[in-house]
Amino acid sequence: MSRQLFLSLLGILLVTLVLSACNMPTNATPTEVVPPDAVFTAAAETMTAQLASTVVPSVVDQPTITKALVVPETSSTPEPTLTSTPTETPTPTEIPQVILQDDFSDQTSWYAYEDDRYGFKYSDAGYHIYNTIANGAIWSIRELTFSHVALEVSGTRQEGPADSYFGVVCNFSDDGDNYYTLVIGDDGFYGLGLMENGEYDFLESGTDENNIIKRGQGITNRIRGVCNGGHFLLYANGELLLDAWDDSLDEGIVGIVVGNKQTGGRAEFRFNDFAITYP
Repeated sequence: MSRQLFLSLLGILLVTLVLSACNMPTNATPTEVVPPDAVFTAAAETMTAQLASTVVPSVVDQPTITKALVVPETSSTPEPTLTSTPTETPTPTEIPQVILQDDFSDQTSWYAYEDDRYGFKYSDAGYHIYNTIANGAIWSIRELTFSHVALEVSGTRQEGPADSYFGVVCNFSDDGDNYYTLVIGDDGFYGLGLMENGEYDFLESGTDENNIIKRGQGITNRIRGVCNGGHFLLYANGELLLDAWDDSLDEGIVGIVVGNKQTGGRAEFRFNDFAITYP
């Protein structure tokens, strides 16, 4: 209850008491007059009691709002996964790293010489070697030394017996006393030859029964010989003819060769597109 209300009630009480005193009869028994201070005191006590009986609500702490981490429910239905159809991985085709290519257009790269027994010359957009020595091989070399190498060249028999042959030379040393040859003839012959300490023979040889080697004079065949640390491979026109091993010679110079067998006569081959690659 406010102080203004308290004073208003006190005023009303005082007025009531005064009016009551004025209206009382004269013969009435005098009534004890309550002093104003007592009235004020009583009223004040009453007001205080009322104020005490009124429960003033205490300040209630506001609840702390805590944000909840809302995790969305995952769908029970899994999303479809795209799966590619497996395909076979193609085997890469190995491309040999080229060390040297020579189309024989530069007529100073190879040896040039001619006599009655053998010769070397540039002619007809190629390089020619001829050989008249029976059971002998005549070679021309490039001053490049390898122990692991692959050699390729195209050869065409221009004249001579069908059992003559052409090919490549590797591990050449000691001025021609030691070297290997990988050769083919257009009669179907192929072989791995070894010149060791001046003695020449075929370590392995055979005859092509599958027509890998093209037959006939004027027909071009391409040969590839691999000399790979004692492992030798011979190809004609991209097909394997011979796979052999020998460790007689370690390394040496490379080149090309023309050979005759017992038939003899002048065997001449034209060479085109010589290449040196890593095996």
